This record gives sequence, structure tokens and C-alpha cells, in this order.
Amino acid sequence: MIGKAADTLGWRPKVDIDKGLEATIAYFSLSMETNSRDATVASIDTARAARARLPRRRQGRVQPTPAAQAKQEDM
Repeated sequence: MIGKAADTLGWRPKVDIDKGLEATIAYFSLSMETNSRDATVASIDTARAARARLPRRRQGRVQPTPAAQAKQEDM
């Protein structure tokens, strides 16, 4: 499935599956164990970090990656 995303969108994950699952499990464990401010702050920090890595939008549309643009031009 990752190969298909890479071919179609020019996208590859930045975190491997093991590290991604580990972080996800840690997040939900903290969230379920503590219904506290710490869990909320961790969630906000994670969302901000993820948003900072998103492609920039122009006129309401996501700009394709250079790899995706090149593939479209080859068609």
C-alpha cells in the first residue's frame, strides 16, 4: 500500500510502522490513564507538529509534490 501511495502521490511515510505504532499506543495509554491537562497538552503539541509538516496550501488546494507533478507531466 505504501508503494502505491509513493507511485501515485509521491508520498512516503516519515516514521516507520513500529515507531508510529509505539507513539500511537503511548499517546492513547496516557490519554486513557490520565484525563488530565498533560494529555491535552501532548495532544495539542502533536497536532501542531503534524500540521507544520503538511504541504502548504495555495488558493485552497494542496500543491502536489515535485514527484507527483513529474508523473502527471509524463502522462
